[in-house]
Amino acid sequence: MAEACSAILAGNMLLGFAVAAFILPSGVIMGGATGVGIVLGKVIPLDTAEIVLGVNLMALALGWAVLGWRFVLATIASSLLYPFFLGAAQRIPGIDRLTADPLPGCSRCSTLSWPMSPKPSMTTNPPVQHVPSQNS
Repeated sequence: MAEACSAILAGNMLLGFAVAAFILPSGVIMGGATGVGIVLGKVIPLDTAEIVLGVNLMALALGWAVLGWRFVLATIASSLLYPFFLGAAQRIPGIDRLTADPLPGCSRCSTLSWPMSPKPSMTTNPPVQHVPSQNS
């Protein structure tokens, strides 16, 4: 039981930090309550964490009505901890400037590059030069 609680706590802490550091600054829309919070945050003057909390609480109430108390007890920790950690991470000075790369770590990847540019191995062929023909 303590292991499960530690995993839930650590997972929500990591998710809150990752969303505040990478997802929100790059403007990427996620799925789930966070995606809804990001989209609604464009039109509602509330912090993303507050919107996510509201969406989570509405989903929790719906889950309780449909699935019962067992569902509520299994999900309440993440529904409350994640917005808390997201809000805390958003208040870290400079977190939105941690990276300017929308795909962190992929800029030197063999299949992805941002901005899209050829790999050095793809440019080893010399450029084709136009040579005037003798018939001209």
